[in-house]
Amino acid sequence: MLKRKVIKMSVVDDVVKTYDSTGSIKETALVINLSEAKVKKILVSSGKYQNEYSIKILELHNSGKTTKEISESLKLSEKAVNGYLPYCKAIYNLPEKSENAKRIDKARGIKR
Repeated sequence: MLKRKVIKMSVVDDVVKTYDSTGSIKETALVINLSEAKVKKILVSSGKYQNEYSIKILELHNSGKTTKEISESLKLSEKAVNGYLPYCKAIYNLPEKSENAKRIDKARGIKR
């Protein structure tokens, strides 16, 4: 059986609270014991972290540009661009699942 890595709401809450008190992605990562990239991605997804790159990348993404097009336009790697985009699938263990998540669970034989 495949093991899926999930981001639980409690982790998101912990990251946001710790970031609010430290003001530092690096400090938050150390306290929460996550990578700095994961902390930044969670903060971007929750709307708690923005800088000039994240704003520009989000604008381009919302205008329909692909990650590759954005990376070429801003002369950044695709990995760097992805780091500034919010999670697009979902944060797991939310109270209500999306219709797509329900279909996937049904196809996998997962009952919840």
